[in-house]
Amino acid sequence: MWNWQRVLSLVIAIAIVVIRFESFRSVSDFWGTVLLSMFPVVLALLGIWYGDEFDDRTTAFPTWLVKAAGWVVLIIYLAIFILRWRIRS
Repeated sequence: MWNWQRVLSLVIAIAIVVIRFESFRSVSDFWGTVLLSMFPVVLALLGIWYGDEFDDRTTAFPTWLVKAAGWVVLIIYLAIFILRWRIRS
């Protein structure tokens, strides 16, 4: 159930959440963060965690491509937030 990809992706997602929620300044900014910023993180986690559920017969994409796309989105998103966080501080 818990392989290294799930654990590592969850750690990265938690890091994104911590970095992002540290920067909100008001309640409206908080809800904008939740609705807009976490959507790609959730999609990336779904691709990484449940990429094996999409077999080659049901989709046009191989399972490894679904997982790889999830990792690319998660890593790019983390890099963007780290760069924005470092620029602000």
